[in-house]
Amino acid sequence: MSCKSKVLRASLAALILIGSATLAAAQVTVIHRFTGVDGYNPVGGLTLDDQGNLYGATPFGGNADLSGGGTIFRLSPPADPSRRLWSAKVLHRFPPQAGEGFPTSGVTFGPSGALYGSLSFSGGLVYRLSPPNTVGQRGYEPIFSFGPAASNIGTGLHPNAVIATVGLPGRDVVYGTATEGGVVINGGVLFQLAPQHGQPTWNETILYNFCSQPIVDQNGNQICSDGANPFAPPTIGPDGNFYGTTLAGGNGDHGAVYRIEGDGTITILHSFCTNTVCQDGSAPESSLIFDANNSIYGTATACSGTTRCHGTVFRLTPQASDREPFKFSVIHSFCLQVTSSGNCADGALPRSGLVMDANGALYGVAEQGGKFGGGVIYKLTPGGNGGYSTTVLHSFGAETSGLPHHPNGTLLLDPNTGILYGATAFGGNNCGGTNTCGTIFQVIPP
Repeated sequence: MSCKSKVLRASLAALILIGSATLAAAQVTVIHRFTGVDGYNPVGGLTLDDQGNLYGATPFGGNADLSGGGTIFRLSPPADPSRRLWSAKVLHRFPPQAGEGFPTSGVTFGPSGALYGSLSFSGGLVYRLSPPNTVGQRGYEPIFSFGPAASNIGTGLHPNAVIATVGLPGRDVVYGTATEGGVVINGGVLFQLAPQHGQPTWNETILYNFCSQPIVDQNGNQICSDGANPFAPPTIGPDGNFYGTTLAGGNGDHGAVYRIEGDGTITILHSFCTNTVCQDGSAPESSLIFDANNSIYGTATACSGTTRCHGTVFRLTPQASDREPFKFSVIHSFCLQVTSSGNCADGALPRSGLVMDANGALYGVAEQGGKFGGGVIYKLTPGGNGGYSTTVLHSFGAETSGLPHHPNGTLLLDPNTGILYGATAFGGNNCGGTNTCGTIFQVIPP
């Protein structure tokens, strides 16, 4: 059976009263409206260079007739601060072919200055845009292909976003997860890609095969106790180990938080939904972050088996215990308040991860809910006794309004200015029929 399929059938439910949500207007400005020629429906998060330029990807468009398999783009701030819109440049246009186009994640910088990203369709691949040459151009190259998708293949299938760290001089080492494939089909893998010394080829090393520890639950169903179907890249923790989430598996078969050490030892730090009332959330899809005290934060997309719950924000606090190295707690449950039109006032479906400012406040987006149903930007501010107060900084427009809606990807926090940047999949210019192209926005918190 597929652990992933079971999780995706999970219903959204339950209400957990943790704090209260308030409204506080932030200054939200659209800095780019996609046209289709530069791509449309941006996916994943953004990344920032030391000149203040933003980089990202779109899964569709790239040509004047809106055809094409997506783009990698750069946005540069205007020289005149009074101008709102940033200038856009397409760095690469993908062909509209499965296996060669349709990027499914944003891009990330490696220490060498190269950009890395992934395509998920038809097995998937990881690609690289070289550091700019003397005239500022970047060369595109696929560095590793996964698949074919029909096979139970050891490389993994359908890679997600990746991270890059220091490798050989002038070369990067890339880490990521693939949602399926590996030794156990549909289990997924944690992988490393490293360039061969003096050669252009990259080698893959499987660091862990998920679903390597199947168990049988009380109903006689086989589940992946060590997690299955990772949907986000790992985070390298302060101890040098890999931390992340899986969409499925765990003892509740609704996802897990894991730690994987360099020797391949896995520890499940939390299994979601281990009882019939899943107040802790389920099906996490985002990466994790650490604070200065080594506590871990993340989001769970949904809940299951309760009255009303539309996702959670959770924290794992380190403990002086080998048996329970981290204590799990929910610091916010979405849909605490419902608008007169039935929308979750504080948001719903928090598929993206979190960012933290210098004061320990957490920021994120929820794809749905808010005053108009088109999603929200939210802030969680730490208070006394480990609690958090929730503030809705912005509600996006309704689906039919043409205004930006359905934010996706983890927000980007500029540490120098405190300004946040993000993307909405829809809104802005028309991209054929009822589809709108999407936008990039900036947020100045109140």
